[in-house]
Amino acid sequence: MYAHLDRTIGVLLDDLDRTVGAGRYVLALTADHGVTPIPEQLVAAGQDGGRLSSVAIAAAIEQHLKRTLGEGTRVARVNGNDVYFEPGVYEKLNASPALLASLIDRLTRLDGIQRVVRAEEARNGMRSSDRLVRAAALSYVAGRSGDLILVPRAGWMFAGAGTTHATAGPDDQQVPIVLFGVGIKRGEYTDAATPADIAPTLAALCGMSMPNVDGRVLREALK
Repeated sequence: MYAHLDRTIGVLLDDLDRTVGAGRYVLALTADHGVTPIPEQLVAAGQDGGRLSSVAIAAAIEQHLKRTLGEGTRVARVNGNDVYFEPGVYEKLNASPALLASLIDRLTRLDGIQRVVRAEEARNGMRSSDRLVRAAALSYVAGRSGDLILVPRAGWMFAGAGTTHATAGPDDQQVPIVLFGVGIKRGEYTDAATPADIAPTLAALCGMSMPNVDGRVLREALK
């Protein structure tokens, strides 16, 4: 696969050199996300990792709420990172901040759970300085996402076998960005960046501005 990718990029560069001219264009390359190593292999290597159970998480929530709210079903579904409550339950939890806080505390003490993000945090968190809240916000869709969003610890996942992705961990989030060509300053840069920065950076090289974009101009990589 890597050899095929290398040949494909070579064909692209050769064609650009012929049709545009060597040194007369700028190319940006990035990649899709990675995946977390198989948890059993992490554990065997002495690292933190494991598998999360939607059934066990739902049971823990029901048991915790039963103490205060009595008998009844409160969880409609735990679907991956999203916890959906039965109609009216989350509103009742929001009306009792102490109960909601105690539930979130209970969830964060479960093996493999790093953080719990509330729906209202994700709904308003697009510009948050909190990395995990912003990550949840970027995937949040009002009316479709969960009432609570679970953030697994690095090495933990909901997949029952093999491996998967969809966490805010470095395995999923870290991807390369390579800029090549005229106007690009040679070097390796470790400042925070995102593939969303590519479009405004290329626009800046063309002398254009792009208002209202998610990314920024990667000026540190420009001559």
